[in-house]
Amino acid sequence: MRIAMPNAKNDDVRIYYEVVGEGPPLMLVDGLTGSIEIWGRFGYVQPLAEKYRLILVDPRGRGKSDKPYKPVEHSMKYMVGDLVAVLDDLDIEKAVYW
Repeated sequence: MRIAMPNAKNDDVRIYYEVVGEGPPLMLVDGLTGSIEIWGRFGYVQPLAEKYRLILVDPRGRGKSDKPYKPVEHSMKYMVGDLVAVLDDLDIEKAVYW
């Protein structure tokens, strides 16, 4: 079961995420062009949610997250800041990243 969460904000960019399951936090972020949906489509969510608190993130520019137009706003600096904003929003100090 997925629980929709509010958007985290990194400066003026809203980052959409969902939380599923309970246990140690495991952040799932698609590194290509996908969104949160890819994790369920390939069968990762259900088995992982049995042992972990999954934090599924739509990276900036994809899915339900904001889509900035300036190329610099898609740099690693901003994308890492987005993930930190999600963890801060959930009051999580650290998580495993996949």
